[in-house]
Amino acid sequence: MALDLPLVNPYLDKSADFSGGVNFAVAGATALDRTYLLQNAIIMPPGNTPLSSQLDWFKSHLNDTCQQDCAKKLGGALFLVGEIGGNDYNYAFFQKRSVEAVKAYVPLEVIELGATQIIIPGNFPIGCSPSYLALFSAAGSTDHDERGCLKSYNAFAAYHNEQLQAAIGDLRKVNADISVVYADYYGAFLHLLDHAAVLGFDEGSLLKACCGAGGEHNFDMDMMCGGIGASTCADPARHAVIANVKRAKEHVFNFKGHRVLNRNRVHDHLTLMDDYFTLDVLFVDNFYQSFRMHKNVFDRLYHDIQSFEDYFILKKDGMGRIGFCGYQKCTAALRMLAYGTTANSWNEYLRMSESTCGDAMVRFTTAVIEVIGPRYLR
Repeated sequence: MALDLPLVNPYLDKSADFSGGVNFAVAGATALDRTYLLQNAIIMPPGNTPLSSQLDWFKSHLNDTCQQDCAKKLGGALFLVGEIGGNDYNYAFFQKRSVEAVKAYVPLEVIELGATQIIIPGNFPIGCSPSYLALFSAAGSTDHDERGCLKSYNAFAAYHNEQLQAAIGDLRKVNADISVVYADYYGAFLHLLDHAAVLGFDEGSLLKACCGAGGEHNFDMDMMCGGIGASTCADPARHAVIANVKRAKEHVFNFKGHRVLNRNRVHDHLTLMDDYFTLDVLFVDNFYQSFRMHKNVFDRLYHDIQSFEDYFILKKDGMGRIGFCGYQKCTAALRMLAYGTTANSWNEYLRMSESTCGDAMVRFTTAVIEVIGPRYLR
């Protein structure tokens, strides 16, 4: 997993150890209750366990485990809620509802669980899903984008995410003491598709399920993964999609309750700039030794990469805080490459976590190959 953490045990496994967290999620579950969906003629499997039932499990778990110190436990825990609504849309679309009709089901409220640190993921780009591609692709259609995904369904997922982010913004306004973060599953999965080779995925199977029953996208509604006639690919780790379930969850957003550090990013951005990048730099004679390149080469490389990849442009993060600047990210990447250091070795100086440094190096090297490669890497 991305953070080298174990999977969180499922709530219904009563013999499991929940000291590291508990998982209330159910595969195929909906956000809306069965009654609401049936009133709108949306049929789902009999075993559907909606969000309301999962919340009841959560409350029951609290009653069983922390009658006296629940507030303390919740205050130190991290909650991952979602992604919410994806299966509601799946059942509707698979029953031939139009995109405009399904927009009416987009939930506009986020349920506050009483925690102090909540992550709420958006929806994936469902137009890149093997199931949607297998069911809704038409010969000669102009609905496919440059990745081969269905533009109309991705636009719907983006609409859902816009509504969700607006609701999260409203939630923050009335809960100023709670950290509510939007997790961009949509952008993460597109990044995975665009940088598949660098991330270790098979570029020839990005829009094909690892487990399925053949066809262009290895998906058949009548022979689902695990059923008779379905088969599994030889190397699941190199597939972006297992059984219509995106691996971006594993590679980008595998969370567990942990302490969130105030890294004082602005202070350390200013320190780095004073050390190497302002007019009156502190280490005026040490740039080459620190970066293994001359300052003018770094400047040209930095501006080329920033123009190619907006990841290196200073922005606010999901909680509205100033993020890491491009100089911090490029410095982390270059020093790991130049000195062979590990991703966690720059925490003290650059205030960047191991995962952020690792991500910066992957994006940096990808950008270098794409931007500089045609000129110099021949």
